[in-house]
Amino acid sequence: ADTLFPLSEADANARGIAAAGTPVRVAWFTGGHDGGTGPRTDRDRLNFLTAQWFGHYLRGEGAAPSRSFTYSRITGIDATNRDLVASGYSVTDYPGLANAGRTVQVSGPPMPIANPPGGTPAAVSTLPGGLSSFIGGAGLDIPGQFARFTSEPFESIVDVVGAPTVRIRAASPTGEAVLFVKLYAMGSNGMGSLPGGQVAPVRLTGLPRTLDEAQPVTVTLPAIVHRFEAGQRFAIVVSTSDQAYATPAEPVVYQVAVDA
Repeated sequence: ADTLFPLSEADANARGIAAAGTPVRVAWFTGGHDGGTGPRTDRDRLNFLTAQWFGHYLRGEGAAPSRSFTYSRITGIDATNRDLVASGYSVTDYPGLANAGRTVQVSGPPMPIANPPGGTPAAVSTLPGGLSSFIGGAGLDIPGQFARFTSEPFESIVDVVGAPTVRIRAASPTGEAVLFVKLYAMGSNGMGSLPGGQVAPVRLTGLPRTLDEAQPVTVTLPAIVHRFEAGQRFAIVVSTSDQAYATPAEPVVYQVAVDA
């Protein structure tokens, strides 16, 4: 839950350290600039892993710790104190962010989306200083400024651990576009939540004026850990504005589509 230092930065650190031949273990925890310190159960897990690692490599105590990849997910509420509870999960090897996984088809018609003059009004994805809880992870998109492409409802639970990708096409009368791509979890009631308040800002250049001539571009979305329940669906939202970013001052209308 960190839009300042997202999981992609941890991934870059891990790859850089490993490239120098230094032992590395990756552990993702529930917390961050947008999520506070996280549940105590998760802090205890992280403290144990840290003490175990330093105990071996700095003090020479015990056998070398496992290099398995661990992560966590909020799984409930502690009935005694109403604190959130996180459960930890582990796999043998760290797969990185872009490991091949399940393919989910999203669809929807091409849409025009307007960039507002001066970037106002702008969509809200997250709020600084841990205030994101006030919008409940729902996000706020401005009508006319976004296009939504959805999947079919899932028949079973789908766990996303990593960075999803999506292929989009865009056209612009100026030849350029600044877009914000998001992955929502949509319920059967049509309400959506934006996991971690995470957004992929994209600047595209060399764009044609019409979608017929547009080439698909692969966008890597921010890495998340999120469980999509049965009956929920993916929604890919492409927006022209976000309160956390500067956007082109001049009004313009883009055309966007997903590459089926």
